Amino acid sequence: MRIYNDSNNSLLDEVEISLTIEEAEDFQFRLNDLANNPAHKYDTIVDDFIEGDVIEKEDGTQWITKSIRISIYTKENLNKYSDLAFKIITKDKL
Repeated sequence: MRIYNDSNNSLLDEVEISLTIEEAEDFQFRLNDLANNPAHKYDTIVDDFIEGDVIEKEDGTQWITKSIRISIYTKENLNKYSDLAFKIITKDKL
């Protein structure tokens, strides 16, 4: 498991996530869907964004204020990741 914080370009060892029942069910569904997607066994990056809090601005547009990006990496798809992601995955450091 690799946890990367894009906001401050750092790796994290621990994350605490608090979810509602509905968010937990969505999280579980998406993880199961990713794990069972056969594309990750080839050379495709299989990923998904789990959206957190959504706010609506005065002009009616919606913005996601929190999200989790999850991807499945395998030896077959590692070459599809960016240089930074590849280093994080293979070396567990920046």
